Amino acid sequence: MVTRSTLNEEVREAQRILLTALEPFKAVYSIMPLQQASTFLMVAEEEGLGVGEYARKAGANPAVMTRHMLDLGELNRRHEPGLGLVYTKPNPMNRRQHQVFLTPKGVALATAVYRALAGRKSKS
Repeated sequence: MVTRSTLNEEVREAQRILLTALEPFKAVYSIMPLQQASTFLMVAEEEGLGVGEYARKAGANPAVMTRHMLDLGELNRRHEPGLGLVYTKPNPMNRRQHQVFLTPKGVALATAVYRALAGRKSKS
């Protein structure tokens, strides 16, 4: 039995756009959790904040955000190779705080997401 979709075309198109935007993440880590992808996008949107600030913006526990940042960094929380998408450096105004920035690999991923979306828009 074939049933019609309960979603209208605009909603289905939004789903296709989201899938297009997520495609570059699969090239970096095929099973990247959505929370890590969201964390990465937050850093890409506004680099240089502290982990606590990203946690507040996401409504997440700072310890959880720290784990996400570690997994996105050079060494993950298990001291194994991480994804290499972000790095931290001490805040020159507050040495107890570390600011988060994109690595060149992270910049490449953010650019790939943009290009995927730009290509999608040009096809519409």
